[in-house]
Amino acid sequence: MRGLLGPEYRLQCHRHTHLVPGADLNEARRTPRFHQDGPGREFKGWIRPWRRWHRPRRLNVFYYPHDVGADGAPTEVVGGSHYWSTLPPEAQAHTELLVVGAGTLAFTHYNLWHRGTVNRCERPWGVVTFVVARCAEPTAPSWDDDPDYDSDSDAGASSTVSPGSSTSSHMWHWLCTGGDYDGDAPGSDAGSLWDLASKEPESTATIEAAYELARHRSRTASRTRRATTRHRVCRGWSRCSPSLEVGGCLMAERK
Repeated sequence: MRGLLGPEYRLQCHRHTHLVPGADLNEARRTPRFHQDGPGREFKGWIRPWRRWHRPRRLNVFYYPHDVGADGAPTEVVGGSHYWSTLPPEAQAHTELLVVGAGTLAFTHYNLWHRGTVNRCERPWGVVTFVVARCAEPTAPSWDDDPDYDSDSDAGASSTVSPGSSTSSHMWHWLCTGGDYDGDAPGSDAGSLWDLASKEPESTATIEAAYELARHRSRTASRTRRATTRHRVCRGWSRCSPSLEVGGCLMAERK
């Protein structure tokens, strides 16, 4: 947990037990749609848009008290999808079923798109979910850091829908230092990046352009703020240390 959220984090009050009946009581159940946790803008009583972060500020923790096989309603996740405010069209090619053993804890970015699946086994299925939040900005790696590790080697992993190397480089730098990433000079001028970052619908190219535009921030500060706000550019998620910038799921099984 320290590697993902730093040494200061808190368990939030939310916790929920999801129960799915066995197959004999479950025939009419359909596979739920993919979703992100947290209320939408239409949430009753909520008057502001729900804020989401790319950076790992909050995690979902799934606890599986029993074995979960492929037919036992495993959770399905879309690696790297926490960067997206809508489910990307290529998501189906990058899904993963969490087939796990009893006592497993699965840590996912809070914004990761996921869903439950149909229980085809006779016994009921259950998972307990928790939410854990970061309490402080990073100042240095909070995991067992390898100084020779090359973060670019994992950028844009094929098993995820992460946007690309600019996004992951920003993420990695923030996790290691708490600061913004300057890197090499952007390959495009700020005006072109602004035009691309502002396009609809959201795509890998528009998200990458927003992060590229951030490198021009000293000359185009106001544009950068608007574009990064649109894409909720707060960078972040993780697979496992030290490869914290790739989207996915970290699992720990009880031994």
